[in-house]
Amino acid sequence: MPLEKTFVIFKPDASGLEDVIINEILSLKGIEIINQQYVVTTHSLIKEHYLSGSQGSSHYGEKYISHHKEILNTTENITKYGEFVISNLCKYMGNKILLTVIFEGENAVSKIRGKVGTTEPASAPEDTIRGKYGKDSYLLADGQGRNILNLVHCSDSAKEAEREIYLWLYSGLGILFPKFEDVIKVIKKGMS
Repeated sequence: MPLEKTFVIFKPDASGLEDVIINEILSLKGIEIINQQYVVTTHSLIKEHYLSGSQGSSHYGEKYISHHKEILNTTENITKYGEFVISNLCKYMGNKILLTVIFEGENAVSKIRGKVGTTEPASAPEDTIRGKYGKDSYLLADGQGRNILNLVHCSDSAKEAEREIYLWLYSGLGILFPKFEDVIKVIKKGMS
């Protein structure tokens, strides 16, 4: 079976858990890291990540409505809800320093997605990364007017991983650093 690549982005709520999560992923048989970069993000990068490719704002609107059936009871304003989700993602992930990792292995996408768990940490199985280390729920996120905190993004297909790898590491929409210490050096240099 051929090897495939997948792409994982550590969101701000994973801060301090990166090594633990990476070790959990590496515990999967045949999975290895082939690239690890810190990226200083921009709002443009986040928008392009979530709006280009196979999904647009209506996809996120439909997803938002499907997770909130009990309180929304509507299919209207799909675009409005999608724009709300994207706007919150830009606030949450834009202008941040995020770790990105390219993993490779047989069935890497499905293995890692299975290990990460479902989108909502509160309902994710306890043996998954989101179930073990995440605590957020749609109800709590809605009450605070924000998107759900679910630790990581992982590609949903090998094709999507290719797009995301190019976007995050080669498009020029973010600033790349191989090590976190390099980011700190640049910040300190700019402050002096």
